[in-house]
Amino acid sequence: ERELEFRRKIREALAYPAVVLGAAVLVVAVFLTYVVPAFERVYSAAGAQLPPLTRALMATSRAVRSILPAVALLVPAAVLPYARSVVLRWLRALALPVVERMPRIGRLLHTARAARFLYGLGSALVAGIPLLQALELAARGAGRARWGQTLREPVEEGRRLADAVRRLEGFPPLASRLVALGEETGRVGDMVLKAADVLDREVEVQLRRLLAALEPALTVLMAGVVGVLLLALYMPIFHLGRAVLGR
Repeated sequence: ERELEFRRKIREALAYPAVVLGAAVLVVAVFLTYVVPAFERVYSAAGAQLPPLTRALMATSRAVRSILPAVALLVPAAVLPYARSVVLRWLRALALPVVERMPRIGRLLHTARAARFLYGLGSALVAGIPLLQALELAARGAGRARWGQTLREPVEEGRRLADAVRRLEGFPPLASRLVALGEETGRVGDMVLKAADVLDREVEVQLRRLLAALEPALTVLMAGVVGVLLLALYMPIFHLGRAVLGR
């Protein structure tokens, strides 16, 4: 239920940025596929001298048109469920390491994953599951199975759970301090769930801040991309008249 609710919030929050980004991709695709080749033919027939920006745009257009048949082969992925799931897993595996290194988005993902892990761990401990088994269950539930082994070894050696979770990549320091407080008071399960609640609220705050910056940034990016495309297309016009008169 928590996972479904979190995904629902993400989908609702990203609806407007997705529309803006989709419009930008559509505009760029139309420019590169139809508009740029028309200008390229005109400039080639007129013998216009093309600046570097325009030549780069023409080369990009040719490259995009050359891969269109390969892109067309991916169309069935939007129709067939199995093909779509395979493509989405491939894209996720390719993009996730890059996204996690982005400053604000990476922090948001790390916080959400830590909250998911702590909820699983706290629920298992409150239900009476032994700590070592609860660690492995929570790690698999968070999509980070290797966390189970990373945490199991120091706990088996007698170290504190709070010290072990600090070794996890991107784990929020506040959560580890709450886990330490739970160990000191003998209420590990309750404090782990409390830490998960705190991280959940932090995820919502980070998401609102990210969207507040993302929406105008996407709008400016779209305007900038269109502006660069138009500039690259119309720069040779200033030299086109002299090229024609020279003939």
